[in-house]
Amino acid sequence: MTKGKPWVLMLVGLLTAGLQAAAAQTLTDADKQGIKRFIEAYAKTHVPLNPAAAAAYYTEDGLRMSPDTTMIRGRADIQKAFQDLLDQGGEIIALTLSPIEIFGTRSLAYIVETGAGNARLSKNASPISATTKAVKVLKKQADGSWKIAIDIWNFDQRLPSP
Repeated sequence: MTKGKPWVLMLVGLLTAGLQAAAAQTLTDADKQGIKRFIEAYAKTHVPLNPAAAAAYYTEDGLRMSPDTTMIRGRADIQKAFQDLLDQGGEIIALTLSPIEIFGTRSLAYIVETGAGNARLSKNASPISATTKAVKVLKKQADGSWKIAIDIWNFDQRLPSP
């Protein structure tokens, strides 16, 4: 029984050191404010919708999971999905994204957010208003900027059928 105690103490020491190192890497208030500004700037690329500008907020291999559609992987395909909306005559009339929780480390963060907006999904469609909820995972880039690695969102209510 006494043979195992040094290993237990070493394990506890390693876990404690790991937790202390992780705590030192948590997001600061300045990091969180920067992420909030990032989300505000991202939302502005949607009104009017600029597919290239919106897609630039994603990592090269970013993953977008929108309601009622297949997953989209990669910045180029995300840009194409935004462009497809425009090509169908759709438009985003207003969009507000509001982070309610931001957690993470200095290199990886996740955001829980709500959203509200107005959009027209096709040329002849009536505008609709909707609220959303989302989780975004952000990765800090080598230049210090943040990019969206994973974007999962859905509506709070069922949208009217076209």
